[in-house]
Amino acid sequence: MSKEKSAFVGSMEPGDHFLVVYESLNERDLLAVVFLETALKRKDFIVFFLEGNDRIIRHLEKKNSGALERSKKRGTFLTVNPDRAFGRPPNLSSFGSYYRELVRESQKRSLRLSLVGEFPIKFFNEHEARKTIERFINGDTSNHRPAFLCMVRKDNLFSLDPANMLVLVESHDSTLLRGMPINKSNGHHVA
Repeated sequence: MSKEKSAFVGSMEPGDHFLVVYESLNERDLLAVVFLETALKRKDFIVFFLEGNDRIIRHLEKKNSGALERSKKRGTFLTVNPDRAFGRPPNLSSFGSYYRELVRESQKRSLRLSLVGEFPIKFFNEHEARKTIERFINGDTSNHRPAFLCMVRKDNLFSLDPANMLVLVESHDSTLLRGMPINKSNGHHVA
């Protein structure tokens, strides 16, 4: 994992919605650990839904066992099967219901919400799905905007309609693609 990718994920603040395109499962796991370490330090309400949760937990336990255990005891560190977050087959109504539930729970606890997960790329090929996703993440359901790290394996981008690649990038505050950050605010675009 490059220092640039680690710094990109480590720079996330509450309210940021970033996308990372990763090369391998090992890289994805290490980037998730960077995000989770930052959220643990802030004592956020943390939810992650990635296949291979156990590997990520083992990485995290090696570095932050005390903070992780305290968060688990408080019930503020949740590992969720992606099927629970998105339904089977994946659909936005399942995610929307679950997301609103998480927002309510974090507000009830007066904690910031931090989420990391692999979003089904198929949603970005559906116009209504993209609009719905943006409403969820940008606070349509509340004034509470979480730190949300979306992760997509590079190989999965091939199933994305090329016309929707720019939509994928623009639906995030910042995207890390091939080691280059693309921010909505700085005017860089995918070439």
